[in-house]
Amino acid sequence: SSHLPQARPYPLSTWGNVPLNRQSADVVIFYCQSGHRTTTQQQRLTALAQGEAYIVEGGLNAWKRAGLPVDRGTGPISIMRQVQIVAGSLALLGTLLGALVSSWFYLLPGFIGAGLMFAGFSGTCALACVLQRLPWNRNTGASCSL
Repeated sequence: SSHLPQARPYPLSTWGNVPLNRQSADVVIFYCQSGHRTTTQQQRLTALAQGEAYIVEGGLNAWKRAGLPVDRGTGPISIMRQVQIVAGSLALLGTLLGALVSSWFYLLPGFIGAGLMFAGFSGTCALACVLQRLPWNRNTGASCSL
């Protein structure tokens, strides 16, 4: 939802092993939200850059903390925030319906909790995969492994 000024986004999930198409004078700056993904992929990224390339240590979060300029995007909120909103809403709804209508509704927050635990253990979130297929998330460059 935000990026460095004049940046052209190339989500890592859309890359193969093809070098970047760039002008020889271009400087390439790689960054992600926290800096973790770009740091772990540093050798691959610099090889794909084929020229002057830098990695923002600490990612976009560190860039913002340093008070450097950031362009705010108009895209959707992140998939993980959408997962938190939907999971929290379903857990709250199930709890309220369980207290007010029928104790059977307590199964809903239990199901959501089990799904979140599975996501944490496996690194795969079924709810995120469902949300990525919604119209406002289709062109975000995110990929799902389910």
